[in-house]
Amino acid sequence: MCIEEPILYIKMQIATFQLEKGSQKECKKLLEDGKSTLDSMTDIDPSVYANYYWVSSQYHKSGQEFAEFYKSALLYLVYTSVESLLESFKLVGIMCCLELFYQGSSRCL
Repeated sequence: MCIEEPILYIKMQIATFQLEKGSQKECKKLLEDGKSTLDSMTDIDPSVYANYYWVSSQYHKSGQEFAEFYKSALLYLVYTSVESLLESFKLVGIMCCLELFYQGSSRCL
């Protein structure tokens, strides 16, 4: 594990706290910085990706940016084991899959 991984993980926790206290601008800045850091790293632990995409999904959910919310939520699910998911997020996973199915089938009509 390189030194940037735990730092990024902690920054995403700070971004979560910023979002919870209503500081969306600060959360967005931390997410943008986090994305740059992720893009510059290799061999990253899946939990770091999962943490980033969890925060990103919650940020987009709070801003009612639903397309970005679904994208981040699905990427969160990619990097998270089923055993560690909360029941509420398992439901979100099902909703994401249904949304993708619906969008795909409506394009075929």
